[in-house]
Amino acid sequence: MNRLLLLSALLLSTFVSAAELEKRILDGANLRSELRSAKTLIRLGNNTDAAEKFKTLAHYGLKEAQFMYGIMLIKGTAAEKDRIRGLSWLYTASEAKQEWRGIADKFFAQLSNEEKLQVKSKTDKYMRFFGMRTQKVTCRKETRTGTHIRKVICVKIKGVYTPYYTEEGELTANIRVRY
Repeated sequence: MNRLLLLSALLLSTFVSAAELEKRILDGANLRSELRSAKTLIRLGNNTDAAEKFKTLAHYGLKEAQFMYGIMLIKGTAAEKDRIRGLSWLYTASEAKQEWRGIADKFFAQLSNEEKLQVKSKTDKYMRFFGMRTQKVTCRKETRTGTHIRKVICVKIKGVYTPYYTEEGELTANIRVRY
């Protein structure tokens, strides 16, 4: 009985603290602009600032940012080099684009068995926090006019609050995107 009361109190405190979380409203156009800005920073050689922008956007569930941040971590062009986190971001991003999974698989093949287990564990965690379902992201394929080039466009569903997690899994805010 005491366990049941303790569990009930714990669950209630979780719901109360989640209700008190900061609520942020983001402009979808600003998210796309931030993504372009991060790419420009890379071209200008400012990888540290680019990595920070990609990291923030990756936490919002933007697949291209997750991919770019993962590549930067793997190659060490971000402020740090971390193949485990980098590959976990690549696998999380690959929900949107099958070619990205192929790239991740090539890096994955180079890891030790212990590192592979770490990547699998961290990828599961990232999918729970930053995956399409949790972050309410939808993707579609679009063909550019006059070409046969197909591009994957991913956006957050507008008007729906989604959780904003840190990489450690701490829920810090609820985000809603408007377009």
